[in-house]
Amino acid sequence: MQSNSGKVLVATDLSPHSDRALDRAVSLARQIEAELHVVHAIEGEPPSGHRDELRREAERLIGAYVRSARAGRGLAFSTHVTFGPGPEAIIRCAEETKADIVILGTHKPRTGDLLRHTTIARVLRESGRPVLLVTERPFTPYRKVMVAVDMSECSRTALEFALRLLPEAELTVVHAYEVPFATFISGEDSDRTVEAKHRENIERLVAGEVEAFLDRYSGKAPSIRQVVARGMVREVVRNETKRSRPELLVIGTHGRSGVAHALLGSVAEDLLRQPPCDILAVR
Repeated sequence: MQSNSGKVLVATDLSPHSDRALDRAVSLARQIEAELHVVHAIEGEPPSGHRDELRREAERLIGAYVRSARAGRGLAFSTHVTFGPGPEAIIRCAEETKADIVILGTHKPRTGDLLRHTTIARVLRESGRPVLLVTERPFTPYRKVMVAVDMSECSRTALEFALRLLPEAELTVVHAYEVPFATFISGEDSDRTVEAKHRENIERLVAGEVEAFLDRYSGKAPSIRQVVARGMVREVVRNETKRSRPELLVIGTHGRSGVAHALLGSVAEDLLRQPPCDILAVR
């Protein structure tokens, strides 16, 4: 995707906190040499005589902000100011521009229900396009990226998109697993040697599966670090996020009925509701 044919769409409500998503969109468009499109929806029904004035003012504010951004100097961009509900405007604009990625921000950091009744679920479900949720103010391009995988087709799609989007990033692939029958072989009277051997066999099997899963991606990134850890998926992902501090976490979603039916069970929903960093959700 790293060519001038890529298209980045960012939604902004021009609120103080929405500048994080706009900053990231400008930075990402510069990083991957893509066209930048900015959509702003004016909700409600303003008097007809003021519509043009409101549109011009929104376009002026967006243009001034993009041009003033450090990465925005000389960057080509288009503004799309519409009237009506925000989700519909974003989905329609994503279709019209054939956006490769849609960037959204949070109104308030780490608060509110970001999924069930807000824009991200609808954009994921109805546009079918990858959605980047920006929570952090960007100071540098994405360099450290973490992808959660379970070897499914969903996680394969997410990993491949991350490699196309950011081929020069340092990549960490995380896979969590649990040991079958662990409860039955770890009691006080259990043979500890048998327990240790059982765990060792499982760990070797899982590591082999992850290795085989990643073989096809050899050479497609400067480095792919593997993290295979025992435990619940959300705990492993959050712990590794705290430890390695990626700038971007990539997850896959089925998108069948919103992100409630997401990759790794409800983990995607949980992560999007309380994002540990910027999150890219890929259908």
